[in-house]
Formats: sequence, structure tokens, C-alpha cells
Amino acid sequence: MLYEYFLAQYPEGKINSDFGNTDVDYPFSQFKNELEDALVSYFGRATVKRGNKAFDIKAPQSKVEADVVPLFEFRRYWDNGTYRAGVALFPDKGGRRIENYPERLVDYWPPTPLHYENGVSKNTATNRRFKGMVRILKKLRIELEEAGNQTVTAVPGYLIECLAWNSPNWCFSHDTWVDRVQSVLRFLWQNTKDSSLCDNWCEVDDIKYLFRITQPWTREQAHSTINSIWDYVGVKPI
Repeated sequence: MLYEYFLAQYPEGKINSDFGNTDVDYPFSQFKNELEDALVSYFGRATVKRGNKAFDIKAPQSKVEADVVPLFEFRRYWDNGTYRAGVALFPDKGGRRIENYPERLVDYWPPTPLHYENGVSKNTATNRRFKGMVRILKKLRIELEEAGNQTVTAVPGYLIECLAWNSPNWCFSHDTWVDRVQSVLRFLWQNTKDSSLCDNWCEVDDIKYLFRITQPWTREQAHSTINSIWDYVGVKPI
């Protein structure tokens, strides 16, 4: 990650000067090119393969292969001047900027609850049932995939986790796991039928919207997967 410069996203109508920032003439493409030169200089051209997003470092049998991802620091600002820090990159083949919010990488980043902290908080709020629910739903998805269900194949386990995270805590309050699973599935089935019901749902980091065009999955795929799990365990909608 480059520390000297950062990419910024401002509230509507705001610009660099509103937050005391200035533009620099150092594009992300130049950073990636220079990183490639450094990797080739150290490992050799035959060892370094440039990909759309990252570099693949090949290795002999005695060593471990690695991926090297070039990243700029990324800051999403709010009107009051505070910001949430993450990382971002631009793929070689064009398209939208890819943003991510890993755990706090450097000391000067504002302490912001992210994926891990939000998962722990949800687990605590549900009497330690959230993580168990995620494991159960992921297992059911795997069983369906192994049985040849093509609907669930395109849906990663991470989306399942995010769907469970967006389920209200009361869904986890039932006495048995059967009732809890049914409650979560029923809520998800009802609220993924239409985009207006789940358009503002977020990933577990509570930053990235779950069903927007930047995601590799769709609301329709999520709904179909929930419906398949529903049929698989014999739950009936209300």
C-alpha cells in the first residue's frame, strides 16, 4: 500500500479544498507500473505475472507462491471532516474502482468498527447465535451445491454471512435451532423478494451496500438461494 498519497470520496458538492487536501500528479497506473518494475528487478521477469488486479509471483518447489496487490489508501469523508479509511485499486481492464475496508492497517487510521467487530457485536447481541446460524446456512448451501443445485453455485458463503447479519436479532431469539433457522429464512425470503425491501442492506462491515451494481452477485440470486434452502429444509412461507 502506498502511504504518501490517498484516494478520496467526498460528500456531494464537496471538493479537495473543503477538507484541506490537494491533488497530486501520481496516478494509480504509475504506481502499479513502478511496483511491477521493482518485482521484476528482484524476482525476475519469468517469475512475475501481471494480472488485472494483482501480480502473481511464481515460485520453485522449495518456496511458496504469492500474490502482490497494489493499493492506495482510500478515505470516505463525511461533512464534518472525519473519514473512514480503507484501500482501493483500479483494475488494468478498466471498470469501477474497487474499494475494501480491511482491519485497521496503520495507527493513524480512525478506529472504526469493521467486519470482525461487527460480527462479534452481532454474535453478542444474539446470545452467541449469529456465528452458529452462519455455519448452518453455509453448510446447507454446500449440501445443495454438492447435490447439483446450480442456483446456489454462484452465491459465495460470504453473501450467506451478510444475509444472516442483516436479519433482525429477534429472528435468533427462538428456543430451538430449527425455529431460529426457520425465522431467519422466512425473514430473508420475504425481504429479498423486492429490491425496495433490501436496497440499503450492507455487508458485515456496514459500509458496502449488499445489492448494488458493484457486487458480483444480485438480489435475485440471493432470493433464489434462500428459496432453495427453504425448500431443502422443508420450511414454508407465511
